[in-house]
Amino acid sequence: MTIYYLSFWNGGSAIDKKILSKIKYLNIIGQPCQGLFVTNLPVNEWPVHENVVFIELAALHTNKLDHWFKLRNAYFDTLLKYIGEHLTVSDMVMHRFPTTIDFSFYRFIRSLPVPVYVEHNTKEWEEASRFILKEQRVTKNASPVKKIKERIKTQWLRSYYWYADRVWKKKILQLVTKGVSVCYEIDRYEKKYFTAYPTVMISNSIDVSAVMPRTVPAFDGSELSIVMVSGWESEWLGLDLLIDALIQYKGSVKVKICYVGEVFEKHKARIQSLSNCEIRFIDYCTGDAYSRLFNEAHIAIGSLALYRLNLKEASNLKTRDYMARGIPFVIGYEDTDLINDKRWAPYYLQFDNPENGIDLNKIIAFVQQIMPDRQHPADMHALAMQTVHTPVKMNILKQAIQSVF
Repeated sequence: MTIYYLSFWNGGSAIDKKILSKIKYLNIIGQPCQGLFVTNLPVNEWPVHENVVFIELAALHTNKLDHWFKLRNAYFDTLLKYIGEHLTVSDMVMHRFPTTIDFSFYRFIRSLPVPVYVEHNTKEWEEASRFILKEQRVTKNASPVKKIKERIKTQWLRSYYWYADRVWKKKILQLVTKGVSVCYEIDRYEKKYFTAYPTVMISNSIDVSAVMPRTVPAFDGSELSIVMVSGWESEWLGLDLLIDALIQYKGSVKVKICYVGEVFEKHKARIQSLSNCEIRFIDYCTGDAYSRLFNEAHIAIGSLALYRLNLKEASNLKTRDYMARGIPFVIGYEDTDLINDKRWAPYYLQFDNPENGIDLNKIIAFVQQIMPDRQHPADMHALAMQTVHTPVKMNILKQAIQSVF
């Protein structure tokens, strides 16, 4: 039996890397796995990866109004055509459950001739309704007609996806062989739609062997260096909470922040006005340059505001990167792999109610406590190999699959 992992290629994003890592290690531990990535890139720009096939997206004939719906239909039609020509009845497929669903996804799942596992990485409707389907901002100088059109469009989309979530989601889950949730809270959330839904909880992982433990920078207590990695703009990262903490901070320690990823202009303006903070914004960074950022920082900041997704628990990919690199970190949620593993306790600071504010003095005290231990990067890296390394999680997935087939 071969697992076919289906996805749209997002240009080498963190999600792409996560999927590639899973494909790699499933094959290493003896479970054949083939990646199928649909892409609209020209053939000469297709990347080369072992056990991965790229499929050209079917041609689109669309306009602005129906582009998203036709893009989804083309994506699923492309996959179904390939599956029908190449898969056997003894194979199975895996697919990430979309944040917003529509009839095309229901049709796709219903049409699959093989068993299907789907991954749940968020509370889908919570994220969609709070962020993705929010009314798009228009410029202050936009005409009243444009503002009205945007409001009507947003309300129509919200109504459509609300209906899809309430009607089609249960039908989809009834067709799925098994769901894979990345934390216990999401697992419980999915079962509210269909109580008999068979699931397994497998938290997020990272290829720990692909990174080296960082080098610890000097710390004399006069300056605190922070790294915060985003990727794209998101309210649940909680940069605004860190800014609030800086505004309220009256101590003498100078704070330096390196922020990697897209940032809301409103946050950039606020933080650049602070006199007790020096900040550097980096749009994109990889390889050795990315690793150097962690060698220069005393602490990393993970997601602080997942409560805005109505989530208290998660297994955030950024946090796993911090764990693998051996940098102490701050989070504002309960991490699935940390909840019951006391070995991680010395290496992170958790704010249980971040909506009530982040205390910078607590972060400074935490750094003062951990910095004398110059061995902590190697210890964290070794512990990450035992707990969040991709093969550890893929063995759980392999067992879950074998229990069904």
